Amino acid sequence: MAWTFESTIPIYLQAAHRIRSDIVCGRYSKNEKLPSVREFALTASINPNTIQRAYEALEREGYLCTVAGKGSFAAERG
Repeated sequence: MAWTFESTIPIYLQAAHRIRSDIVCGRYSKNEKLPSVREFALTASINPNTIQRAYEALEREGYLCTVAGKGSFAAERG
């Protein structure tokens, strides 16, 4: 399933918004492992660096927690 993107907003911000929405809406529960950067990039048909940038933004915002060697996990907000 390829994602569609708006041309006026950077793709990493659009990806971050979509992942953030999935976390807030409960698609990913607290501490649930998200797909790897490479898996997400393949699913979205975009560059892995773009997904990595989105994951980093979400981690700064507190939506993700990354564990070295294990992956990224949904964090509890609020």
